Amino acid sequence: MQAPVIGAGELPLVLFPAPGALPITDFANSSQPIVLIVPDGSWPQARAHQQRGPLRHHTCVTLPSLGPSQYRLRSEPQLGGLATLEAIARALRILERDGDAISAAMLDLFCVMVERTLWFRGKLRDHEVAGGIPAAALADDPRGAATRACM
Repeated sequence: MQAPVIGAGELPLVLFPAPGALPITDFANSSQPIVLIVPDGSWPQARAHQQRGPLRHHTCVTLPSLGPSQYRLRSEPQLGGLATLEAIARALRILERDGDAISAAMLDLFCVMVERTLWFRGKLRDHEVAGGIPAAALADDPRGAATRACM
């Protein structure tokens, strides 16, 4: 991983629960522009970037506990862990002036993605999917209408 580009006067924060990480809420009203760096990958990969890579030189921040993850596509190995998009949405909710609206829009889209994936896997019925299923997806559904009717 290359070192992130940080402009003069910008405050780099790494969203990662490292020992000694500060609450992101401490930076909610920062007078400096914040560059939020979010390592993506497995926990071991993200930890390696934070501990041995270029991210080790920047302040780590953590999110407050705001409830469980909505990511139901696989199990979360870390207690309180979130999908990367969820973590970013929650961080922007705290850091941005219009954070509530930004976070809500991101999490609404995230919910649609999760539910459409669960639908495709046969775990949800058509009517259970937030935002519905696009007509093109129904038309090209490899499971067929008979499979959907049996769910």
